[in-house]
Amino acid sequence: MNHSENTVPIETCSREAYESVTREYEETKAAIGGDKTDEELLALMAARTNAGDKLALLYNQAWDEAIDKDADLNQVAAFAKLSRREQLQELLRREFSRGVEHIPEGRFTSDLPGVEQLTVLHHQKSADKVPSRSFAVYVSHVDPKTEKRSAETFTITNEGHILGIIPRGWDFTKEKLTEEIVHLVDDVGGTFFVDTADMILPPGNWERGESGGKEGSRGTKEEIVDRRRLRFFKNQPGALFGFRGAASTQWEGYHGFAFRDRIILDAPKVGNAVYILPLSGEFPVSPEQLSLPPGFRVGKEERERYLSKHWTPFVGLTKMESLEGGATRIIHPDYATVDDQWEKKMREKLDR
Repeated sequence: MNHSENTVPIETCSREAYESVTREYEETKAAIGGDKTDEELLALMAARTNAGDKLALLYNQAWDEAIDKDADLNQVAAFAKLSRREQLQELLRREFSRGVEHIPEGRFTSDLPGVEQLTVLHHQKSADKVPSRSFAVYVSHVDPKTEKRSAETFTITNEGHILGIIPRGWDFTKEKLTEEIVHLVDDVGGTFFVDTADMILPPGNWERGESGGKEGSRGTKEEIVDRRRLRFFKNQPGALFGFRGAASTQWEGYHGFAFRDRIILDAPKVGNAVYILPLSGEFPVSPEQLSLPPGFRVGKEERERYLSKHWTPFVGLTKMESLEGGATRIIHPDYATVDDQWEKKMREKLDR
């Protein structure tokens, strides 16, 4: 459904607007049940879809207003007043308004008890090119006591719902799973990252892994992406935004993190090191911008200007070429290190 043709424009984000559209959405959902003709049922389902699109449009507009440094951030305060469950659903709706393709497929670590990994899967694209309204997450689980393995596939809808049943013996609720999937989407997708067509640290002539030869120097799609590393750099106080390289390159796992005075490159997989690229001049950012959440600090035009001026000189350089051009390489702390100590050690290395 096309927003511009089928939804009513909303002038600005406000608590009243959100409550009005939510009420419309819930009323149409409730009205669908009961004894209805096919025509009435189709009309109500169309109304529900239209109301759902209005909600996505409303939240999308609120987000766009927030990333504009001149916007009145009080206009998006309504989101903070929502319940946690409502916030989680709105965050998922926000991702669908951007497009499912912004959520990368792959295998990712999880913080849920007993879960080995979360695998994000996209549904096959339809012939009529209608935007997908759902994606799947395959959850692999090992019981900590019995070591029994099990798995379940859940469908995440554009309305912010998780479809599927938690198997017996899994030590977490549906609400916890919903929260984990939202965090997953925020870690690997979200508005923090920009997709580029650039090659980030393409393979050179290195024959050994960067961690003393334990791992090969070329990443594979079978490796599990460690969300901890993405989250660590994204949540640094001075991180402005992130960017990802071309999916067709062998080093597609590398992410860039833009700072005022440097660019940090990291692939969140075992065996890869961090590369720090110094900028020729500091990128101007106000203290007020830095006080905002990561996804809000710089707008679209500022991101494009940053990439054009500061990232372009490094596009396509191999690891060796980057080092020869002034980059610094940092080996990650031991993976056996617990989370808080890992972050502490990594921060010490970055400070040096």
